[in-house]
Amino acid sequence: HRLLRIHGPVGIGKSALAAKVCAHLRHRVRGPHHSLENGILWLRADECASLPKLVLQLARFAALQPGLDDRFAALRDSPEDATLDDALDALYEARALVVLDGHDGALDAPGAPANVSQKGDHRRRALSLDELLRRLLQNTRFLVVILTRREPLPGTVLPGAAPQQLTLQPLERADGLQLWRALCPLPATCAAALDELAALVGGNPGRVYDVVARLRAPGHADKSIEERLRLLVESVRAAAPSDV
Repeated sequence: HRLLRIHGPVGIGKSALAAKVCAHLRHRVRGPHHSLENGILWLRADECASLPKLVLQLARFAALQPGLDDRFAALRDSPEDATLDDALDALYEARALVVLDGHDGALDAPGAPANVSQKGDHRRRALSLDELLRRLLQNTRFLVVILTRREPLPGTVLPGAAPQQLTLQPLERADGLQLWRALCPLPATCAAALDELAALVGGNPGRVYDVVARLRAPGHADKSIEERLRLLVESVRAAAPSDV
């Protein structure tokens, strides 16, 4: 499998899981080759929301690949002028991994050439994620791609690159309580308040980490842990779920 798609709500652990997969693949060897001997490129959606920005990051990554011949001199010297095809040509034999983290929409090209195919192609248009995935996988031999997003991405299985798809769910109540206790051990007098807080927050690990950070904040250092926990329960109870 060269494509892994990870879906789930904000804070559920998509990026953390992607990082674990990267760490696992980084140390795996297949035959005479290291699985990721040419490196990992992590592309966060908030940093590469437009197509030109994403192409530039791919081009810079491609320009760093060892053994590029004179055909790629322009790519090495001026990656900002490269097209998507230029970058993928340089990555054709690369044993590398590209993480598209948090990419929930199409890649637009506001006010700038899309640099999609050949030089001189100045069509300003968006590029769908499905199309981007196709090109990343069909135009390279070994490139592995991880996509994280909130909703499943509809689309057909890519030839020769059957995708694995994981949908992350909130933790079960027992597992959620175990996470709470591991992050913030509390005395037995706080058991009832902790149960209520866990029920309010649910099994979303990101929300658990956020609330634990608020409990540990130094602003109420003069109060007992029981009092701080009571105030936090009241605050979380009054907040909308999206604000937790």
